[in-house]
Amino acid sequence: MTTESPKQITIENLLKEFDDVVAMHGGIPRDLWGIDCPQTLREQIKALPKKVEFEEYGKGKVRLPNGDVIDDLRHLEFITVDPQSCKDMDDAICCEIAKNGDYILYTAIADVPRYFDLTEDIENGDLNSIGQVYFNGGYTMYSPFKAYNILPEELSDNLCSLKAGEDRLAFVTRIVIDPVTGKQKGEPKIMEALVKSRAKLSYNEAQAIVDSQMSKVRSENANEVVIGQVLIGQMVADSIRNGFASRDMVRFPDEEERSISIEDGQIKVEIEKRLPYQDVVEAFMIMTNEANAQFAREKKLDVIYRVHASPNSNNGGEDILSLVRLLQIMPLHGFEESIESISQVTPGTFNRIFDLVKSENGAKNEIYKKFLSRIQARAESSLDIPKSICYDYISGRKYEYSHFGLQSDCYMHITSPIRRITDYVNIKNILAFVQGKEPLSAEIVAKVAMQANATCAEVDKAGMDFMEIVAGHYYGEERIVSATLCDFDYSKNGYCIFEDDATGFRINVPMEEFSHGLYVEQEKWGFTLYGDVVAALGQKETLLVQVNDDLTISGHVINARSHHIAQEGGKFHSERERFEKRKLSKKKAKMRDRAMHLHYDLDPSERE
Repeated sequence: MTTESPKQITIENLLKEFDDVVAMHGGIPRDLWGIDCPQTLREQIKALPKKVEFEEYGKGKVRLPNGDVIDDLRHLEFITVDPQSCKDMDDAICCEIAKNGDYILYTAIADVPRYFDLTEDIENGDLNSIGQVYFNGGYTMYSPFKAYNILPEELSDNLCSLKAGEDRLAFVTRIVIDPVTGKQKGEPKIMEALVKSRAKLSYNEAQAIVDSQMSKVRSENANEVVIGQVLIGQMVADSIRNGFASRDMVRFPDEEERSISIEDGQIKVEIEKRLPYQDVVEAFMIMTNEANAQFAREKKLDVIYRVHASPNSNNGGEDILSLVRLLQIMPLHGFEESIESISQVTPGTFNRIFDLVKSENGAKNEIYKKFLSRIQARAESSLDIPKSICYDYISGRKYEYSHFGLQSDCYMHITSPIRRITDYVNIKNILAFVQGKEPLSAEIVAKVAMQANATCAEVDKAGMDFMEIVAGHYYGEERIVSATLCDFDYSKNGYCIFEDDATGFRINVPMEEFSHGLYVEQEKWGFTLYGDVVAALGQKETLLVQVNDDLTISGHVINARSHHIAQEGGKFHSERERFEKRKLSKKKAKMRDRAMHLHYDLDPSERE
């Protein structure tokens, strides 16, 4: 164990390591938009306008330099609500109450298609145009300290970002909502428009306005107009969520979020509670995505839908069997209740389990949320809308959907074109229909859908690799942590994957820590040895965490089953180190180690 002082960490050094991971996963290198930017790409970026150019046209319209006449909605009280550090604000919201009591939701989305044409750009595979980079990247990648944008900053952080007080072009959806049912009334009105956000709020600021009910919140970001928008937004979102509840969407328990920063040359991890106002914004985005998907389906447009299969369709029903096993081991985690046997997994199945864990402590809540997330299929981009039907025999409900988690019969992504290429395609082709223009061809749409699916998994993997590098620097040297078993990796010799309860960093513990190399029966919920559960999701252990030379993280369980750790003089030493300290012969030490390996249930106090 090293006794050297911790190494000073800088964001710049970490970003250099992240660049390698980005490149490995096919992402956009950090310097591509900077000193390493190809000349042809640099010239295209330089040619972008410095601001939104238009002239007044009258009757609530403005005219753009190419002659297009679009709506002028700068009178509407749009605001953006995002994380505090967000620079690429690609959605803004405005809520109104009509004279008849109906709610009206306006969602403005960054008009990315206005600034480059994918049709001209994606035929070649190199990175000599904005569209080619955008297509190859597919999705913006995020490290704890930087966004690896698929657009240059001139677009992502400026022209396309819906900054407060700035004129911006936007794809706007106007939806009328029944205040009682929370459901959409009639067809949405979709338009290209000029908008101007009134304020950039963080989730914390919006939540403070709701919590104070307007009585004490006064700041430059919270004048009377902004406060009114936040409070009306809360009312409208409550109605929308009531409508969601009526169709029994999967309701995941609230999550804790972790923020990572560097203080005094060391990595610091802080736990933040998810704020209720994040659910408000989420409700608006879901409704906007769904309204546009239904519009595109009715008009038979070439777009990219988001589909999510039921667990019933995966692996020939193995996921159902796995869920049944989960219910059987509930007593292992101290639950006093269980639920009835099931023949199909429905949203109601998930929600009944969540209801069971609500009264339990937070750790158990996380256990089942993680497990139930794992048995769900990955959502995918699709040119079609496959329909599935399942029955909940307990409630008697029939479910028909194309997106299982949202219980939506038609869904798409449209609200983040700065960060996702699928949203560009959907905005482009819906506006083309509304304006009577030429859409992207079916061939281009199909290419983008394939690229999006291929890139999505790579982006997710890159994010995990980012966190592993940060974890390696965070731990630096051996330390003791409390951790919860959250997953399994059955490749090679197999690992139990634990999460540090304090940081969320993942730690690989060899399965032989529990099985000592003997064959185990593998299940998604855990694994057994001779019929006994030896490791199950949610199992808590105290681990000795070690950082390997390649900055990967491994751990060993501190108990009688594995390498027992003893504390001497404030430092932790393994049994091997204790033997060496006592100057045991190599032969005797080897025999002792073998005895520990075979008789792992021996009480540590007897090993003298």
